[in-house]
Amino acid sequence: MKHEEDLEIVLASKKGFTLIEVLISLMLVALALISTARTIIFAMEEYRKSVLRFSMMQALQDHKDTLTGKPFDSGDLAAGSYEKKEGKFELTWVIQSLSADLKKIGLSISYSIFSKKIYFYKSKFINNQGEKK
Repeated sequence: MKHEEDLEIVLASKKGFTLIEVLISLMLVALALISTARTIIFAMEEYRKSVLRFSMMQALQDHKDTLTGKPFDSGDLAAGSYEKKEGKFELTWVIQSLSADLKKIGLSISYSIFSKKIYFYKSKFINNQGEKK
């Protein structure tokens, strides 16, 4: 009986974790990992959207530069509506003759849920750098 009492004293004084404590700590770690994974997925999606919007703006600016670089009387700047597929983006532009010396150009680009539209003017008397002729 002495032996059994000694064994109980040893077992009672032994420090350790119970199964419930281990399970609770594992659950907390799992919740932290899930939250971190969701945050990383959200950040990656926002980064992808940002890169897409930047590419759209770059293509829009490139096409604007192309149009402003053309001579005022060029056939490419005749009044009307135009469309062009540039990679994964769809460009559309409308040219309006406001007078014999001024044209208004509305240029838009779209892809999926994103779209952007800009307006600019082309004058017979001002070149594409904004300097008078």
